[in-house]
This record gives sequence, C-alpha cells and structure tokens, in this order.
Amino acid sequence: MLNVMDALRLHVLWAPSAQGNASAGARLACAFGERLDAVGMVRDGIGFRIPVRQRSVPWQPASDPVTPRAIKLADARSNIIIAVYDDVMSARPAWAQYLTEIQTAAALRGGRDLLIMLLMTSDKAPPNAWAESQAIRVPAPVASAPDLEPDWPAWLRRVMLNILGRALDHRVDAPDGNPKKIRVFLSHAKADGENAALLIEGFRRVKPDERVNSIDMFFDSSDTLAGSRYDDQFRSAIEQGVFLALVTDAYHTRRWCQWELLLAKERQRPIVVWDRSQKGILRSFPYFGNVPVVRAHDVHSTDPPADAEIEELLLALLLEALRMQVWKDYAGERIAARKASDGLGEVALFARPPELTDIAYHRRAKGVPIIVYPDPPIGQDERDLLSAADPGVQLLALSEILR
Repeated sequence: MLNVMDALRLHVLWAPSAQGNASAGARLACAFGERLDAVGMVRDGIGFRIPVRQRSVPWQPASDPVTPRAIKLADARSNIIIAVYDDVMSARPAWAQYLTEIQTAAALRGGRDLLIMLLMTSDKAPPNAWAESQAIRVPAPVASAPDLEPDWPAWLRRVMLNILGRALDHRVDAPDGNPKKIRVFLSHAKADGENAALLIEGFRRVKPDERVNSIDMFFDSSDTLAGSRYDDQFRSAIEQGVFLALVTDAYHTRRWCQWELLLAKERQRPIVVWDRSQKGILRSFPYFGNVPVVRAHDVHSTDPPADAEIEELLLALLLEALRMQVWKDYAGERIAARKASDGLGEVALFARPPELTDIAYHRRAKGVPIIVYPDPPIGQDERDLLSAADPGVQLLALSEILR
C-alpha cells in the first residue's frame, strides 16, 4: 500500500512564559493555521491544506519540565521549522539541545526542510542553536501609546511575508550566498496616471527594508537596466517571479498589460488579481479567470492604499505561490510512483485547473497528451469546452489518474 504523507508541514516552536500571556509564537502559529488550513483555491469545499503544528509545552513534564514532543520530520515530504527565540527560550538549555537535534535530523534529509530562527532576544545576543543560519530579527511590537495595544496584526503579516519568501526559494541562493528574494512583478496600466502613481507609492513603502526583506518588487521601466530591451527584462522578471495584476478599468485595454498577463499564464506563474475597477468597461479582457481575485477596499480613495492592504495582497500572492510549488512537488512524487508501478506515460502537471489559454499554449508547444491538475475534477460542461479546443489532450484531476 502506498504511504501517503503530508506534502509540507509547518512547525512553530516557542517557550511558554510563566506569566501565561499570549506569546509571539502562539500568535504566529494561530495566524499560519488560519491561512494554511486551506491554502489557495478552494473549489466544491476541497482545498490544498498545509498542516500547522506547534511545540511549546513539555511532552513528559514529570521527568523533563521543558522539552516538547519530538518532531518526526519523515512524516512529511518537507517541513518548515520556525523557532521563536526569545529571552525565555535562550534561558533554558534544554531548548538548545532540542533545536540541535532537529538540525541534525534535517541535515540528513538532503535539503528538504527549512529551519528559520526568529530572533527576539532583548540583548541581541546570538542564539545558542542554529547559529550558522541567518536568523530573522523581529523585535516584538511596541504600543504607540500607554493605553493602546501593540500592533500584533502588522507584526504577524510582516513576519509571515518574510517566512513565506524564504520558504519559496530556500533551495536557491543568490551569488552572494544569501537567500534569494522572491520577485513580485506588479502589472499595472500607466494610463491610469495619478491613480497608478498612488498605487505604486503604496507598494514602494513595503519594498524590502527592515520589516520585509525577503521580497523584491519589479514595478515598471524604472526597475530595468539601461542598455537592455524592456520586453526582455520584463519577460525575465515575469518568468522568474510571482505576478500581481493591479486591474483597473484601463488595464483591460492596454496591450502591454495583456502581454504581461498572458506571458504569466503561459509560464504557469503564480497570479493574483487585485480588482480595482470603478466605472466598468464595455469589453473585459477575457483571460483574467482561473486565478485568485482580491477586491480593493476603497477604489475611490485619493490616498495610497494602507500598508495593511498591501501586505495582505502580498500574503495572498505568496500563499498562492506556495500552494502551486508544494502541489507540484507532491503530485510529481505521486505520479513518479505510479509510473514505476504500472508504466504510466508522461504527463504535464498544471498547478491550476486547466483553462482555454492553457490548452492553447499546451497545443502550440506540442505538449504531452495528459494534463494533471489539482482536485476536485472540473465540471463536465467545462471539460467538454476544453476538449473541443483540443480533442487530443486528456484532462485528469490528480485523484483520477491515481485510481
């Protein structure tokens, strides 16, 4: 019998304090749990889930009042282990031993697992475990006034953005040896004039800094290099990054916007649409479908969008990218096992349900005759339409081909 394990698990580790207050670790585990319980597309109540596990309380308190339950890395194809290293954890040597054991086990798994240290100690002293890995320093939020609560929601958004950015490309390093940053391509219509400038201003405020340093943003021609063609640089940025479409009324009719979106579709890049339409348009661009859409809070505001809205958008985009990456890894291993057992032929893995643009590009590339996509299976009417576009290709959800 085939052993089906989780494609990815995320673990949050923290040391509980004696005061019993909600710690940064508890808040972070809860925030990730809410977002990863059904990450990305949910259709017919079915979504791709990434389990979130917590380690904080002692597993055998009678004999060991500190050490939590061990993490069995082999229970998932890959793991993200986040240690919230604060003054409480640093003062307990048993935690250092626990973290060292995790690091030793992960080293035997060929880079499948990612260890991330969130450094929150007050004295800025280096951690006594995972010291050779670059930590993310994230001081706890401070209230702006005595009668106000610290802005934990903003802290959580920025920490999750940093972690997701690291998670998406943790196997790929930049030339300087540091983790590669995720490039976000912002597709927008310059014809929107002042409105476009306000939108870009909002994104520039959260461009990599001390708050979010694992994301790079590609806005427009101002981010290109002199002496090289715009289209070549745009193509490279789209093919290597994740794609956020700032869709206003003008966006639908702009040739460059259409080219950018279709290229992202052809290259199967993660895409999120930010719907900022106002008055409406006589002909919408017909190829926006099949991707997550986020509705803007206030499309008529004359102010740049708030940091919170921008950060939520980026989170939606990185979560979609994570879903696509993890699903492809998971489906690839399941398909490989099927090929080994019964000689299944070559298949193409699509991390989104197929659509007409997919079928057109797949046919032009003379792709293999079977396309496999995430569950649940598409409806019969949609299947008939796609089959009419290319009768020679078979469309199967992952569960259908593994029967």
